[in-house]
Amino acid sequence: MKKITLSLIAIFFILSANSVSASHVSGGDITYTCIGTNQYEITLKLYRDCSGVGMSTTASVSFTNTCGLSNPNNVSLTLRDPNNLSNTCTSVATCNTEVSQLCPSQAGNSSCNGGSLPGMQEYIYKGVVTLSGPCNSWTIAYNLCCRNTTVNVSGQPSYHVETTMNSANDPCNNSAIFTAQPIPYICVNNPVSYNLGAIDPDGDSLYYTLISAKSNATTNVTYNVGYSGAVPIPGITINNITGQINFTPTLIGNFIVVVQVEEFDFFGASLGTVARDFQFVVQSCSNTPPNPSGGVITNFSGTATQTGPYSIEMCVGENFSFDAVFSDPNPGDSLSMTTNITSVLAGSSFSSSGSNPLAASFSWTAPAGSGATLSFVVTINDGACPVPGINSFTYTVTIGAGVFAGPDQIICTGNTYQLQVFNATNPVWTSVAGDPIQVGTNISCDSCVNPVITPSQTTTYVVTSDSVGGLCNFTDTVTITVLNATGPSIPDAVICPGPGNFASINVGSGYTNYTWTPACCVGQFANIFNPGTYIVSVDTLVCTMTDTFVVSLAPNPSPTITGDIFFCKNENTTLGINGNYTSYTWSPNGETDSTITTGIGTYFATVIDTNGCTWNSDTVIVTNSNPQAFINNVDTVCPGNQTTISVSPSFNSYLWSNGETTQSVTVGAGNFDVIVTDNFGCIDTAYATVPNYPVPNAAFSINPDAQGQPGIPITFTDNSSGNIVAWLWSFGDGGTSSIQNPTHIYQSLGYFNVILVVENANGCRDNVSREYFVISELIIPNVFTPNGDGFNDLFVIENLEFFDNNLKIYNRWGTKVFEKENYKNNWDGNGVSDGTYFFILEVKLMDDSIETHKGTISILK
Repeated sequence: MKKITLSLIAIFFILSANSVSASHVSGGDITYTCIGTNQYEITLKLYRDCSGVGMSTTASVSFTNTCGLSNPNNVSLTLRDPNNLSNTCTSVATCNTEVSQLCPSQAGNSSCNGGSLPGMQEYIYKGVVTLSGPCNSWTIAYNLCCRNTTVNVSGQPSYHVETTMNSANDPCNNSAIFTAQPIPYICVNNPVSYNLGAIDPDGDSLYYTLISAKSNATTNVTYNVGYSGAVPIPGITINNITGQINFTPTLIGNFIVVVQVEEFDFFGASLGTVARDFQFVVQSCSNTPPNPSGGVITNFSGTATQTGPYSIEMCVGENFSFDAVFSDPNPGDSLSMTTNITSVLAGSSFSSSGSNPLAASFSWTAPAGSGATLSFVVTINDGACPVPGINSFTYTVTIGAGVFAGPDQIICTGNTYQLQVFNATNPVWTSVAGDPIQVGTNISCDSCVNPVITPSQTTTYVVTSDSVGGLCNFTDTVTITVLNATGPSIPDAVICPGPGNFASINVGSGYTNYTWTPACCVGQFANIFNPGTYIVSVDTLVCTMTDTFVVSLAPNPSPTITGDIFFCKNENTTLGINGNYTSYTWSPNGETDSTITTGIGTYFATVIDTNGCTWNSDTVIVTNSNPQAFINNVDTVCPGNQTTISVSPSFNSYLWSNGETTQSVTVGAGNFDVIVTDNFGCIDTAYATVPNYPVPNAAFSINPDAQGQPGIPITFTDNSSGNIVAWLWSFGDGGTSSIQNPTHIYQSLGYFNVILVVENANGCRDNVSREYFVISELIIPNVFTPNGDGFNDLFVIENLEFFDNNLKIYNRWGTKVFEKENYKNNWDGNGVSDGTYFFILEVKLMDDSIETHKGTISILK
C-alpha cells in the first residue's frame, strides 16, 4: 500500500513597527504558464518598499538559450490590474496591492499611505511569448538598478532575477509559484522558521537551495566578509525537500536571500528553476508570536496512516481527516489562518473556528496521478498591532509507491518505442484502446518489463503486476500517441545562368537537426551553386523526416516584345512581353508594368521570371502616321435648306456622321464630322458646323376668335416675329391675301383651315395654320308633326350638327320622356302623345364652354 508521510515544521517570525527604508525593489520572481505549443504567459512579480522610488507600467524581460535557437527580442510585460489580471493598467498608483505586514487598523499608517510604518506593495506584470522551439536551456531574466543597501552585500548592485526552462524534457510545463508573505519582517535574536510556500501546478517534485544573488546574467553580487549566496545570514539552513528556512538573526538590518526552486518529473529529469530574490528585514520587536508547538494532528481518521505529529502516509484513492488547534500566549490576540492546501492537494477542503485558540479541520482524498511527496503550509497570524506575529506550520504528505508505466509518450508514424514499468512483478501487457496486442507484430513481448512496440495508431496499454505487499496499486496505463508528423516540403529550385548565381533554400524552422545529402550545406538555410538532386533529413523531439528536391539551371524564356511597332496619331501603341514575369523594367523611361502605351522611339525591357532570373528582351523601333483632314465650303442656310460641303485633302476612305462615304456631301444646317482613313490605316476626324439663318416665327389671331358667321367680315391680325417682309394668307375657302392684316368674308358654313406663310429678309420662311369655324345660330322649332307624311316628321334643330350636345325632353309633369347625347335631329316623338313638351339643350361651343337652350315643343300627330 502506498503511504503518505505528513510532517509539520513550525515557522514563525515577528515583524516590528520600525521602518526600514528601501530605494526601489525589495524582492521579486518570474514564473510561467504554458498556453500552447512553445507559447507561454510570463508573470513578473515585484515587491516595492513604499519609501523607495516609483514603478513603471511596463517591464522588459530577456530570453537566451544555448540550443542555437533564435531568441525573442526583449519582451515587454504590462502592469496588470490586481483585481482582474486580464486587464492592463495605465496608472501605477491604482494597479498594485499593498502587502504590508501590518494589522488592519494600522494599514493606513504605512509608508504606502504617507505614514511612518513599513509598507510594501506588490506589482504584477504579464505578457505572452512564443519561443522558436524546444530547448533545455531557456533562461528568462529581469534586471533593474538598483538594490537597497543591505548588511550582507557590498554597495547597491543591480537587481537581477531569472528563471530557467527545460522545454526539451516537457514541451508544456508550468513553473512552480510562491504563496508566502513576500518580504518577511523578523525579530533580532529570535529563532526564525520561514517557508516560501512554493507549489507546482503539475504536481512535480520541488528541490530548494540557497544561491547567490546576481547583478546581471553573468555576475554575482559581491558579498561582505562572512556572507555568501549559500550562507546569506549566519547560521541559516534550508530543507532541500520542504523549503524550510531556519536561523536566529543577531544583527538588525536588511539581508538579501535568494531561494532557487528546481522542479523534477517522475523520472527525476529537471524541468527548470524559479527563484525568489528577496530580503529579510531584521528589527527589534516585542510581540510574542503564536505558539510554535501548536497545530499537531489530532482526531485523525480515514484510510490513510498518521506517521507523525505533522505527517501522513497514504495511497492513491485513500483519504484522511484531522483537526489542529493553534493558540497564542497573549489572551487578547485574535488568530486568523491562511493555507495553500487547496493548491497543493487538489480537491482538499478545510475549515476553521474560534480565535484564540483557533481550531482547524483538514480533509483530502488522494486522486490518481498524485505526486510522491507533497507539502502544504498553514500560516497563523496573531493580529497584533502595528506589526502582527506570524507562525507557519508545514504538513508533509507522502504518496506510497505503486506500479507505474511511465508518462504518456508521443511518437511518429512507423517509429518504435520501448515501454517500461516500475515496481511490477511478472508484468503482463494488454491494450484497451487502439491496436490490439499481437506479439511479434506490433509488440516484442507481452510478459516482460520493457517490450518494444510499433503502434499504427494512438494506443493505450495496461500493465498488471502480481500482488506484492507494500504496493499501492497493481496496474497502470500509458498512452502512446502516434503523430502523423509534418516534415519539410522543399519545392524544386533553379539557378539563374551567370557566374556566382545560386539557389536559396529554406528547409523550415522548428527542427533540432539538419543533415544534407550531398554534404553541401549546414542548418536550415543553404545557398546551392550546382544543379542536382538534394536530400535533407530533419529531426524533431520525436521524429526524423526527409525530403528530396531538385535544383536545375533555369531555362531562357527568350522574352520578346509584342504589339504594333507602327501607330497612328492620337492612338499610340501598346507594347508587351510574351510570357509571364514577376518584374518588368522598360527602357528608356523605366516603366514597371507588364505593358506600356507609348509613342515613337526605341524600346526594350528587362524582366525577372518566376525563378528570379533576369533577362533582356529584343529591341524595337516604333514609328507612326499623322493624317489631318479639313471640311470646306461651309455656308449658312435657312432651316430646311441644304448646302454641299467637302473634305480635303483626298484620303483612302471617308465616313460622315450622316453615314455618307463620299468626299462631298449635301447637308442641311447642323453639326457634322467626317472620319478619314489614309493608306496606312490611320484615321483623323474633321468637324464642321453648318449654321442657319434666324428662323421667323409665324403667328396670327382672328376676330372674332372662336367662330364667325357667314356674310360677316372676319379680321385676321399678323402676330409673327423675326424681321418679316412678306405674308401669304390662305383662308381655306379658296380665298388668299398678301397683306399683313387682311379682312375676309365667308359665304358658307363649316370648318376652314387658315394658313399664314411668312418670310424674313434672308428668305427663310415659317408657316402656321388654324382651323376656324363659321356657323349660323341654332334654329329651334316650336312644333313638329310626326304623322308619317314625310314633312316635318322629325324634331330638327338647324346647325346642331356642328356641335357636341345633349338633349332632354320632359312632359308637363316633369317626367323625362327622351334624352340623347349628341342628338342627330332624328327624334320622331315615338312613345309620346300629342301635346306640349319642355326641352333642355346643352351645346358645347368652340372654346369648350357650355351654352344652354330651354323652351317648349308641341307635337301634333
